[in-house]
Amino acid sequence: MEILALNISYIPLSWLISIAILLIIIDIFLVNSAILLIIGVALIPISILNFLELNPYIQLWSYPIFLLLCSVFFTRIIAIFQLSENPYAGTNYEGQIGRIIISETEHDSGQFFYKDKNLIRLEQEKNNEISKIVKVRLKSGQVLNTTGNVKNLKNGDEVQIIKIDGNAAEISKI
Repeated sequence: MEILALNISYIPLSWLISIAILLIIIDIFLVNSAILLIIGVALIPISILNFLELNPYIQLWSYPIFLLLCSVFFTRIIAIFQLSENPYAGTNYEGQIGRIIISETEHDSGQFFYKDKNLIRLEQEKNNEISKIVKVRLKSGQVLNTTGNVKNLKNGDEVQIIKIDGNAAEISKI
């Protein structure tokens, strides 16, 4: 632990500042993920501690502390300036009535590879998967994803929304 603390305390100040600026520039112009931005901004106070030549153990423990502080700070700042809003926020869908919309998609792309295998007697024919997507259309025209027991529902059935879980409506048949 002592060797690690000493090695970290001997990192030149110019390297720390250069790496911080480089990470910030890469994040802003290329990646746009905010992770490199957090790391780059956290390196700035760490480089100040390095410039002040504080105890190597303080410099060692400043890395996780400043990374944690910057991540908490930036997640709150990003949440404030986030452009897209939650489409379900502020709207009470509970108790509303709607009709079921079911769309089924058959995944038959596998038959492209298996169409010549029917000439071989030992091969069984591959069954296609069918995806079933169940949504509910409210009387206002808005369409919501559904969760819960949707196996017994048919297209056009009337349902009531029990609650919104994330971005999907939990429903019950009327």
